[in-house]
Amino acid sequence: MKNDMIHGKGVYTWGNGVKFIGVFFENKFVNGMMKNHKDVIYTGEFKDWKPYGKGTFNWPSGKKYKGSFRDGKYGGLGKLTNPRGSNYTGFFKHGKYHGKGSLVYPPNRYTIKRAGQFERGKFACD
Repeated sequence: MKNDMIHGKGVYTWGNGVKFIGVFFENKFVNGMMKNHKDVIYTGEFKDWKPYGKGTFNWPSGKKYKGSFRDGKYGGLGKLTNPRGSNYTGFFKHGKYHGKGSLVYPPNRYTIKRAGQFERGKFACD
C-alpha cells in the first residue's frame, strides 16, 4: 500500500472469485495474471483492470489466444488456436477477425485454408 492505494506486487481477489496476481500501480492492476471463476487465465498487460497491450489467454479446454488486446478484447495482431486443430493468425478488431489474416480449419480428410481479408469475423476476399 502507498497513500492508501494498492501499489507494488500483490494479490487482489474480487468477490466473484476473479483473482489478480502481479503488479499494481496506484490502485490499478498493470501487469501479471488474472484467473476468473471458470479457470480462464490471462497473463500480460492491463489497463483499467482489462487486458490491454500484449498478453495470452488460456482456457481449460486448450483454446489459446496470444497477441494484442484493446479494452479487454483481441485487438491488433494475434493468433487464436482451437484444441480441435483450427487456428487463425492475423489481425483482430473488437475481438473478431478483422484485416489481413489466415484461417486454417482442422485437418479431417482435407485441410481448408482461407487467407486474405476478414471483416467483423468473416472472410471477405482473397
